[in-house]
Amino acid sequence: MHPSPALSILFRPDLHVLIVRWLREISQHELQQGYQEALATARHHGARCWLVDSRRRALSDEQMADWLATSFLPTLSQDLGSVVYVACLVSATWQDTGGPAAPLVVLAQRQPLPAQGYHLQLFGDEGTAMQWLHRVCTPTVTNSAP
Repeated sequence: MHPSPALSILFRPDLHVLIVRWLREISQHELQQGYQEALATARHHGARCWLVDSRRRALSDEQMADWLATSFLPTLSQDLGSVVYVACLVSATWQDTGGPAAPLVVLAQRQPLPAQGYHLQLFGDEGTAMQWLHRVCTPTVTNSAP
């Protein structure tokens, strides 16, 4: 686990999931530093499935979303050697009202690019998010019996 007043990073080897929890509102610098720390942890563990908990964050700005969209997320699959799946938890009371939202929420609402190398989904419930990660990240076993 990573100790920080703004961020908690934990790899769950039993689930093969990197859990990133934002603990408060953050600055652009903290966002970049936090995601770089998450990437370092993901590299160490080979984690291509991420649960990002943004429920304690509501504020964002275009600069944060742009950095994630143009500088961070596009390099994930190259950095980790695989397509990356990101389940983003948002507050159960969050609705698309046009007001400020966490950067990953903004990105999840954009149209995905054909070869972006990552998949991003929004969830209001952690159990549902983990089920999605388990479904998309668990290799399909084929029966190759003679």
